[in-house]
Amino acid sequence: MLVSLIRHTEAAYLFASADGDGDNRLDIEELLSLLLLQQLHVQQLLQLAAATGEGERTLPLILQQQQQQQQQQQQQQQQQQQQQQQQQQQQQHMLQVSAGHRSLHSFRVVCGSVQEQQLQQQEPLQQQQQQQQMQQQEVQQHQQQQQQHIQRHVYSRSS
Repeated sequence: MLVSLIRHTEAAYLFASADGDGDNRLDIEELLSLLLLQQLHVQQLLQLAAATGEGERTLPLILQQQQQQQQQQQQQQQQQQQQQQQQQQQQQHMLQVSAGHRSLHSFRVVCGSVQEQQLQQQEPLQQQQQQQQMQQQEVQQHQQQQQQHIQRHVYSRSS
């Protein structure tokens, strides 16, 4: 009972606030402005329209107006969804590109560190090779000197 009293009170308040010219009837313009301003539920609109006695004229307009609003809301929601999807696709693309750059950077870093390791490993080998070459050259020089000395000695004995 209390709920129905509250509903009737709300309806009376809405009716009184929408009745701009004070003739205790809601004109088409008043109903439409009420619809636009208050965005009432269909049942409340039907009750108000029935209370005014202009239900036959105003209900089709009200329902048409409400359908247009619903269509506009649906279109806006679809546009928002499309924009969100586009943003998500762009974000995914940017993440993929970023991941690709990171992977490439990581690859370069890994390659760089591998190259550094190889160079560090090659340095002692190169130093060893240089030392061996120097030792071989010394040995060769020593052998050449010995051969020359032997040849001189043999030549001097033969003469």
